Amino acid sequence: MQELDRRIASLKLRLAEIEACEQSFRALRHQYRQQLRRAVDIAIWAEHPLDVALAAADEVRGRLDAAERSLDHLRRIRARAEDELRTLRLTRSVDDAKRQLADLQRRRRELVAAVDGPTGTPDLPSDAAGTVRQIDAEIDRLHRLIEEASEEAARHIARAQADDG
Repeated sequence: MQELDRRIASLKLRLAEIEACEQSFRALRHQYRQQLRRAVDIAIWAEHPLDVALAAADEVRGRLDAAERSLDHLRRIRARAEDELRTLRLTRSVDDAKRQLADLQRRRRELVAAVDGPTGTPDLPSDAAGTVRQIDAEIDRLHRLIEEASEEAARHIARAQADDG
């Protein structure tokens, strides 16, 4: 479980790093767009040869294209990291549910054994029977949670394989 928590924390940090990079590239994109507008103004109003303005615009356009490509790459990286984080959280919730399930099943056995005593009579006092019913309801809920999480994991695997293929 510690390894899972470490990986989740690592992905959260990576996502924060991605967000910072995206903000930086968005700022650069904005800056380059303004520079392109200025290059057009310079081409029209300045006393410089037109080829100087065109060269400046080409250079800025190259930087703008690079920033947009980087943003596109970061979007794909973010999507994958978020997907991986969802998967790890799902795995952790299944692990937690399985642990809770094992504890509840153990408690139920202990309660039934303590009430039955050495005679093994199946009749439980009403308060013990109520507790067993609550435990049974929680066991059912955990089984459903594990089943739903397993189905979600299967869908995730199918999506990942479809994306890779």
